[in-house]
Amino acid sequence: ATVEALLENYCARNMLEVPDVRVSALALMSPVLLACFHQFQLQGRACRPLDLDAFVESHVNGFLRGYAAASSP
Repeated sequence: ATVEALLENYCARNMLEVPDVRVSALALMSPVLLACFHQFQLQGRACRPLDLDAFVESHVNGFLRGYAAASSP
């Protein structure tokens, strides 16, 4: 609900154009949660470490570019 509210705020300010706020929130958060689950609960950091900060930054930037409003810079 928090991510949905955040996306709704950006949509209200004409900064994002998402087709469905709930689905978009899931699309934004799911890869991050999966990466964290893999790295910590599944011990992926021992055999396949991932720079989570870089991953999150890249993922969020791609999401924002993909859903940026046409009027947004």
